[in-house]
Amino acid sequence: MNTPPTDVHQGLRDKLLDAICFRIGLEIEDAMPSDIAKDSRKAIIGEVLPNARFTLSRLTTEELQNDRCVEHQIESAARIARGFVDRIRAQRRRTQ
Repeated sequence: MNTPPTDVHQGLRDKLLDAICFRIGLEIEDAMPSDIAKDSRKAIIGEVLPNARFTLSRLTTEELQNDRCVEHQIESAARIARGFVDRIRAQRRRTQ
């Protein structure tokens, strides 16, 4: 049976989630080429980051502290962002 987290434990989880989400935001920005419009960038970040946070919130504190697990989550979010970039570029090609 899961026990409810203590305030200290929840504080650690919140800090870990914030730090990882910050890193994901940076990775998403780095994954997007300069030809993507600012509003598209914001939309991609607005789509990927909340989903990443949701996924991360389902991990245990131990998993959030595991570098390999965190790197996998960051890479996954960056891959999803690149997928959105590819879709934007494909739409551009179809409309030209």
